[in-house]
Amino acid sequence: MSAPSYDTPYGSDQPAGHLRVFGGGDPAGPTDVGVVPPVPGGASADLPASLVRRSSPLSLLGASLLLLVGVALEGRGFTLITYRDLVGGAILVSLGLPFLALGVVPWGRRTVFDADGIHSSTFFSHADTAWPDSRAAFTVNVSRSGRSSWVATMEVPGRRGSIRLVAPRVSADSVQEALVRGEAEVDDLWAWALARGYARETVLQLQGEPDREGRQSDSVPVDYDLLRQDSLVFRAWPRECADVTGRLLLSLLFGGYGAYLVTHPYEQSFGRGRIFMGHGALTQAFGAACLLAALGLLVGAWSRARARLVASREGLTYFNGLWSKRLEWPRSRSSIFVTALRAQARTVATVHVIGADGGGLRVPGLRWRAKDERAVLRAALQAAETIWVWGTSRGVTVEDDGYDIDPREETQFRRVATARRLEYLMSQPGGLGWG
Repeated sequence: MSAPSYDTPYGSDQPAGHLRVFGGGDPAGPTDVGVVPPVPGGASADLPASLVRRSSPLSLLGASLLLLVGVALEGRGFTLITYRDLVGGAILVSLGLPFLALGVVPWGRRTVFDADGIHSSTFFSHADTAWPDSRAAFTVNVSRSGRSSWVATMEVPGRRGSIRLVAPRVSADSVQEALVRGEAEVDDLWAWALARGYARETVLQLQGEPDREGRQSDSVPVDYDLLRQDSLVFRAWPRECADVTGRLLLSLLFGGYGAYLVTHPYEQSFGRGRIFMGHGALTQAFGAACLLAALGLLVGAWSRARARLVASREGLTYFNGLWSKRLEWPRSRSSIFVTALRAQARTVATVHVIGADGGGLRVPGLRWRAKDERAVLRAALQAAETIWVWGTSRGVTVEDDGYDIDPREETQFRRVATARRLEYLMSQPGGLGWG
């Protein structure tokens, strides 16, 4: 059985009437990922011959403070050594070295974009690469920075694999915001490179302004074992057991601490514990809040473990132990799609579906995470293709060449960014590496 080609949001010649928007979504909003912005001035002569990106002023300010602390510790340490207090001086000198190292690193981050390519360097390393052949060759990697912030960095292909640029680094309070700002930074750099003539878009589907549909040249294989089944059942457990286990552990932690506060309202403590302990009724209120948080985490873990999607001739039924949702079969292959996120040097790929009635959800259990980007995308694409072929082979749905905008803006943003990336990877020699 030959599988139909996979639809993406680029290079389409479909009429505008095939675009469907649900839930008041704006097709010109989060879908415009990778659209090259207009170049100010409209002429390359008005643009600088090179661009330099360094650490942000806030990062440099923090680095300066670390350097001051390090210099103070080193100075005091050497002073003690001069007065023959070798042990105390050695301790202070040792404590000052990490502050100096952490303070120096942000000052050395520097990336130069010019006619010769991209040059990223620190005080300790240097990497050069030519301009890639497509905007989609850039990837944005999101990683955690501290407890509540995220940092987006860029990766470009090099001679020996991907090169992570040390600058620019975009900070944000959430993963989505970091991803959006990182993609916007790449768009600006690519528009500048095109205007200067340093880069050229070679992937045909991505030349000009991307549209919302298109066809991939490669066929996606299907899982024939699943196709033989009377219905498809996708469960979160045990594939997503790490998420469930994490919630259970947090529930035990909050529950145990909350129970202790409720039963010991007047017990005194030292250090940070005294903030919550020894205050009588107020301590019991803190404990009750912890117990409520534990209950919420426990319910969330149970709901995640019970989550499943059943695809049958009657439609798609989602149930998570608390509530159920029913979707009509999608009217287009593009409504069963893959989103990918590059986080913590790994690619996380998931499968989503939009029903004919406009409801969208993530398919439980269809989530892959690995360093090999192509491997997780292959697995996700095969699962999405299998769902669609199962429906068409049983006559429950027929392709109408439409494109449904996902009402979840964050999901739609990642959907379009992933489609652009897939177009690029499939245009390269070997594609996604189908066997």
